[in-house]
Amino acid sequence: MTHLNGSEKQVAWATDIRKEFIEKTKADMKSAEKEDSGRKPSVRDILKAKIAEKDGGGASAPTDEEPRIVYDLSDWDFFSEPAEDRPCHVRFMADDKEDGRRAEIITNRHGEGRWVRDSTTGDYIQISGTSQYRLPRTKNALKCQLAFRLRG
Repeated sequence: MTHLNGSEKQVAWATDIRKEFIEKTKADMKSAEKEDSGRKPSVRDILKAKIAEKDGGGASAPTDEEPRIVYDLSDWDFFSEPAEDRPCHVRFMADDKEDGRRAEIITNRHGEGRWVRDSTTGDYIQISGTSQYRLPRTKNALKCQLAFRLRG
């Protein structure tokens, strides 16, 4: 794993997140191995399967049913503009219609760092530094991250 920079508290926090992610991924891989003992799935295969399982995406035939997960990636279009013309923060969301859970990623105009919005003041509070989080390069990868956060 890459060396983490930051204060002792930041490094401990990031290390805990890494550990959680690795444990969850290993558990997912074990459950997927039980389903298909012929080959070991990659992390990408697991994430695709989980998204397909939740919202009907993937290789299945299209249906008239509405997807279980609804994504709002409308702020993605800001990345086609120069950085100085983008809003200070961009927001991406996923809503699980079955259980009412919501996951969101708020990042800065450069796609670096993570924030949450204080509902009482409207201010943005940084929860991950700009060197600790970077927005994925594709919409599909962003959907995978949001779907993973819904499961957590």
